[in-house]
Amino acid sequence: MLIRFEEITRGGGKIFIHLCAEGVPQNSQLVVCASSAAGASLPSSLLAETDIDGYVLVIAVLSVEQKVCVSVRDEAGREVASFLKTIKPLQAKLSSQINTAFKNKTAELIRNCDQRIRSDGITVEVRDVIADSDGTDIVHGTISATSMSRESIEAPIDIQVLDTAGKSAAARPWIALGDSVSQSSEYSGGFVRSIGFSVRIPRTLRTMVVWATSSTEAVPDGFDTVEWFRLREMRENWNFQTLSADRDPYYDEWFRKFHRADERALSVQRVYRFETQPMFSIIVPLYNTPIDFLCDMVESVLAQTYAHFELILVNASPHNRGLAEVVADYTRRDKRIKLLELSENLGITENTNRGIEAAGGDFLCFLDHDDVIEPDLLFCYAKGVNDYPTTDLLYCDEDKLRNGKYCSPFFKPDWNPDLLCSVNYVCHMLAVRKSVADGLPSATKEFDGAQDHNLTFLVAEKARNIYHVRRSLYHWRIHEHSTASSAAAKCYTSDAGVRAIQGHLIRSGIEGVAMAREEAPNTYRIDYRFDRPPLVSIVIPNKDMTTVLDRCVRSILEKSSYDNYEVVIVENNSTEAETFSYYKYMQKQNEHLRVIVEKTDGGFNFSKTINFGFSAAKGEYLLMLNNDVEVISPNWMESLLGPCMRDDVGAVGAKLLFPDGTIQHAGVGIHRDGPGHIGRFLPAESHDYYNLVSLAQDYTAVTGACLMTKRSTFDRAGKLDETLAVDYNDIDYCLRLRKIGLHVVYAPDALLYHYESVSRGEHDSKEKKIRFARENGLMMMRWPEYWALGDPYLSPSIAPGNMYHHLV
Repeated sequence: MLIRFEEITRGGGKIFIHLCAEGVPQNSQLVVCASSAAGASLPSSLLAETDIDGYVLVIAVLSVEQKVCVSVRDEAGREVASFLKTIKPLQAKLSSQINTAFKNKTAELIRNCDQRIRSDGITVEVRDVIADSDGTDIVHGTISATSMSRESIEAPIDIQVLDTAGKSAAARPWIALGDSVSQSSEYSGGFVRSIGFSVRIPRTLRTMVVWATSSTEAVPDGFDTVEWFRLREMRENWNFQTLSADRDPYYDEWFRKFHRADERALSVQRVYRFETQPMFSIIVPLYNTPIDFLCDMVESVLAQTYAHFELILVNASPHNRGLAEVVADYTRRDKRIKLLELSENLGITENTNRGIEAAGGDFLCFLDHDDVIEPDLLFCYAKGVNDYPTTDLLYCDEDKLRNGKYCSPFFKPDWNPDLLCSVNYVCHMLAVRKSVADGLPSATKEFDGAQDHNLTFLVAEKARNIYHVRRSLYHWRIHEHSTASSAAAKCYTSDAGVRAIQGHLIRSGIEGVAMAREEAPNTYRIDYRFDRPPLVSIVIPNKDMTTVLDRCVRSILEKSSYDNYEVVIVENNSTEAETFSYYKYMQKQNEHLRVIVEKTDGGFNFSKTINFGFSAAKGEYLLMLNNDVEVISPNWMESLLGPCMRDDVGAVGAKLLFPDGTIQHAGVGIHRDGPGHIGRFLPAESHDYYNLVSLAQDYTAVTGACLMTKRSTFDRAGKLDETLAVDYNDIDYCLRLRKIGLHVVYAPDALLYHYESVSRGEHDSKEKKIRFARENGLMMMRWPEYWALGDPYLSPSIAPGNMYHHLV
C-alpha cells in the first residue's frame, strides 16, 4: 500500500498536490489533515472527483512549513496506514513554477479543481472587506455546504481566520448573517446550505485564510485564501465603491469639466429675458473681512448672468479703513451695490437685520462675506421662480473652496423638513420671498450662528412652494476662522441651532425637545414626549421559526421603554407542534401579546398577512415588523411614533443593522435598477457623507421590516397591494403616501438588528428570481417617474445605483 505525492501547483492562494494511491483497497477511505511545526491544525481537503487518476490534496499557501498526513481507513473506520509529507513554501512555489513553465498536463488539470461543483463538501468565498472606524476590517463572505444527507448538512459549522503563519487572526468571533438549507439543483436528492458570515480582522493583516469546518466528517472542510494582492484589491474596491462625493479627490476636476456652466451657456443666459424678472437683494454682513476675500465675493456677484439684483454690504467694522475704502470704491463702480455702515458690530443676526430692512428686492438672499457664487446662480433662481410662481424659498447645492480648489460637495435632497430638524442642510444660498419674511418677527442675537437656520424654519412654515436647484452654485470658503473648516470653530452655533429647532417644534405643535447630537457638531435630534401615549399595534407575521420569533418578541417586551402597545402575531400556515405550544405559553405570560390565525391556501404573501393583521389590530398606530428583528434601543417605539403623529407624515422606518453592526437599512432610494437600501454594509456609526445615515430625514421609502403608520393613513392610502406578495409592497405603500402629499421619515434613533432573510431565504431559486423580476417590472410600470426622472432625495450628481453618494 503506497500513496505518492506527485505534481505540485499553486493557484488562488492554494497548493494543489496530485496523490497517487497504489494497493489501497477499493472500500477504503482516505482522510487528510495538515498542521504547522508547532502542531496547530491547518486547513486541508482531499478531492476525488477529478479528471485524473488518484486524488488531489488542497492546502493553503502559507509562509510556514506544513506537515500533511494522509490516513487510509478500512470500512470500520480504523486507520490501517498513514503517509506523511512536509510541504515547504519555497519548494512548493518552485515546483509550481516549473510545472507551469513546462506545461505539465496533470498540473494544469488539478490547478483550481476545487472550484467544481461537489456532491459533498464546503466552499468558502470572501466577498467584501469593509473598513470600520475602530481600525478593524469587517470581512463578509458566503459558505456553501453540500451533502446528500440533510442531517449532515445541518451539523454545526465553525469558521476560523488564519494569518500567513497559520495563526489565528480574527479580531472577534465570527457572526452568521443568514443560514438557509435548500434542495440541490445539481444533485438529485442532495442539499445545499448557505451561510453568510462576518468576521473582523486587524487592518494590518496582509494575507488571510478563512477556514470553515463542519462538526461531521461527512462534510469535508473548505477554505479561501485571500493573498495580499487580493486583500489589497478588496480593500481598495470597498473604499472606491463607498467613496462619497464629499471625500472624492477628483471633485475639483469633475466640477470644472462636467458640472459648472460653460461660457456658451452663460452667454445665452446674459441675453435671455424671463417673463417675470424678480429682483434679488443679496445681503452680505461685513466684519473685518480680508480684502482679497471681499473682492472675490463681490466680483462673483457682479459676474451674474442675471443682472436684476442689488448687493447690500452691511459694514460692521467702522475702524477698518482699508476695508471701507475698497467697499466705497465698489459702490462708485456699480450702482447696484449699496453700503450700510454701522457704528459698531451688533452681531451677525442684527447686522443681517439691518440689511433686510434696507432691501428693496422681491427675494432676500444671504451670502457670507468670504464666500463666492457661480455666475448663473441668480439665473437658476429666476428660472425657478418663473417655472413655479408660488415659490417662496430657494436653495442650491454647495461645496467648499480651499486654496483655489473646489472640494467637499453637498448634493442636497429636495425639500426635506425632517433633515432640516437634524442639520441645517439648506444653508447656502438661502433665498426667501421678502413679502413672506416681512410678516415674520425679527430674529434676535440668541440665534447668532444659526440665524439662517431659524429663518429657513420660519419661512418654510408659511411657504407655498420650496425650490431646490440641483447644482453646486455656492462655494463656501475654508479658512481658519470659518465654520467650513470645522463646525467646532464656532461652538455657539450648536446652541443657537437647538433654539431654532425648538422654536419650530413649538410653532408646529410637535411634542418634543430639540437636542444636540454628540456624534457630530451642529447636528440634532428630537426627544419626543407624549402627554397621552396612543396604543401601538405591532403586527408580526410568523410561520414556525419559534426561536427567531422568541428573540424578537422578548426584545420588545424586555427592552421597550414605551408601554402602551400590543403585539399581534399573525400565524401563517405553521406545521410544527412546538409553534402552537409556544403561542399558548406566550399568551398566558404576556398581556401585551395575542395570536391570530390567518387562513391561507397559497404561499407566503406578506401584503395579505399584514392587511389581515392590521384589520384585527386595536391600535391607532400600526407597526409592521418582521419576526427576524431584535430591538436594540429602548426608545425605538417613541422614535417612530413621534414623527408618525404629525399630520404631514405617512410612515416612519427604523435604522436596521446586521448582527455584525453594519447597516442593513438607513432609508430607501430608487435608482434605475430599482429600490436600494441607503448605506448598506457601512459601519453603523459611519460619518460618511455628512453623517446622513445617523440623521433623521425624509426618504422616498423605508423598509416594511419595521414600518409604522397611522390607521387613518392606512385607510386613506389603501392597504398593501396583495399582488406584490413578497417584494416591493412596502415601497409601493410609501410611494402612494408620497402621492397624497405625505412624508416618509427615516428615524435612526429607532435602532434594531435585522437578521435579514433568516425567515424566508434569499432569491436563491428559479421561482423566486422570476417572482422578483415580475414584481420589479410591475413597480416600473406603476411608478415610471422614479425610474425615468430619478429620486427627489438623490441628486443626479450621484452615481445611479450607488447607495453611498458616490460621484457620478
